[in-house]
Amino acid sequence: MSPTIAVVTNIDDDHLDHYGKMEVLNQAFVDHVNKVPFYGCSILCGDDSGVQSILGKIQRQYYTYGLDSKTNITARNIVRTDSGYKFNIVYNNKNIGQIKLNVSGRHNIQNALAAVCCGIELDIPFEKIKNALEEFSGVSRRLEFKGETKGIIFLDDYGHHPTEIISTLKAVREKYPERKSIVIFQPHRFTRTKILHKKFGPAFKDADMVKLMEIYPAGEKSISGISSKLILKEILKYNKNASIFNPAKELEKFAMDLKPNTVVLTLGAGDVWKLDEKIIEYL
Repeated sequence: MSPTIAVVTNIDDDHLDHYGKMEVLNQAFVDHVNKVPFYGCSILCGDDSGVQSILGKIQRQYYTYGLDSKTNITARNIVRTDSGYKFNIVYNNKNIGQIKLNVSGRHNIQNALAAVCCGIELDIPFEKIKNALEEFSGVSRRLEFKGETKGIIFLDDYGHHPTEIISTLKAVREKYPERKSIVIFQPHRFTRTKILHKKFGPAFKDADMVKLMEIYPAGEKSISGISSKLILKEILKYNKNASIFNPAKELEKFAMDLKPNTVVLTLGAGDVWKLDEKIIEYL
């Protein structure tokens, strides 16, 4: 693939079952970005340490975006609203206008900055970029609202890598600061669990309760000694309110024990999303 505009949001230690080591993964991003033609550009997240590590190897025109004021495009005067955020867009030290974003999570502010930068590069008027972003209300399985009943809010998110989980839980805490957060997490793939299990521990430290399902294999064969218990061991170092969860046996009781003023988040790239509807039915 040879893009005219390449956007890189982050580089972290995912898919190492394929790449083997970070040096190879980093080089894959460098090669991708350097395929941009002379008349194109790359738009890179300056907040991400992984992206920062490859900047010196990029041989094509690029712009940086992020919440760091040193980037080419950034957000200033960020204010939390009922539906998301409002903030000013500053491009090359010039305030070009305000945007009201209707999705939660500071990572979505970063995503909006990337979109604005891309639009500017394509000579799209800022007003059109602004209107498009303000009409955007999110996508399926990204902090998707699944319902509310008896004072309990149900959300679902595709996040399955520690970095994603940290961003998702921060967004939930920011949007619902007064509510108890219960996370039902379904790990994805045996290889990912084997490589990253230690990093899942701190990712869940801000959840009030963590229910850990068995690994969703996604077509992989099981690996001896690799199970959700590896992740549980790490989570318990940071959050004592975590346990293995078997929905087939425990879901009804789990639903009956829920209290008002709670957020239940199903999390993972497998079929954990199916639980929201079942829990709501029990209630």
